[in-house]
Amino acid sequence: MENAEKIQRSTNKLKTRLELNDEKIHKENQKVSLITDKTELDELAELEQQTVELKAKVKYNLRHLRKPFYKMLGLTRRSQVALPPDETRKLKQYMSNPFEALVSEEHGHPILKRILQKLDDLIRRGRLKLKTTRLKKAQEQMDGILNKNSLFNLHQDCLAVLSKKRQLSASQTVTSTQRELNKLQETIQNLQDQKESLSSKRKTLGEKHQRVLRKIQIQKEELEKSVFELIDKRIQVVLAKVKDVSTTSPQY
Repeated sequence: MENAEKIQRSTNKLKTRLELNDEKIHKENQKVSLITDKTELDELAELEQQTVELKAKVKYNLRHLRKPFYKMLGLTRRSQVALPPDETRKLKQYMSNPFEALVSEEHGHPILKRILQKLDDLIRRGRLKLKTTRLKKAQEQMDGILNKNSLFNLHQDCLAVLSKKRQLSASQTVTSTQRELNKLQETIQNLQDQKESLSSKRKTLGEKHQRVLRKIQIQKEELEKSVFELIDKRIQVVLAKVKDVSTTSPQY
């Protein structure tokens, strides 16, 4: 049982280390609270939420153009339509990430408009075909963007939010907080790794302890049987109780 006791001592040491690490995390959280300007962080969180909402709006306002864009890109890949490299890249970006595509455009989103003008020409000349209902909806969105500037306000809102996010993200307070959070995440990950290691050791220890108990019980029964056969008298071997470390769970 010496090995089991040795493992238990190691378990207790690891438990102490975990408690010290938990205390360290608590102190790091206190330090973050002291240096954090909550107003700036709240504003950054609000901007993040606005960004999510704007991404959904951009996607919605371009939803009927996704299929035409896909067909147009197919024509360029088959060399049936010639697009300048910048327009080809932007066309792919509007399909994969419409928000990033729009916010990376200059004022008035000229590349998108050039793409839409060429798309409209392909449709009119019958080189890009769509089902009637899909075609009607696509033409309505193209007309809104090209002739009614339907994306103007949305584009401005996206640029404004992105600009504020960049300013806040570059501020000393937010930068300092991000560094502290990264340190905390590393500490927490290390703690989690140690907990997993401890759990594995405890499981192995419990299994070993049960094997030892079973072996002792067999030896006890054999000893009692041998004594009975020798002196024709039944005896009962009483063993000192050993702490079952497998049921002792460290508290975190």
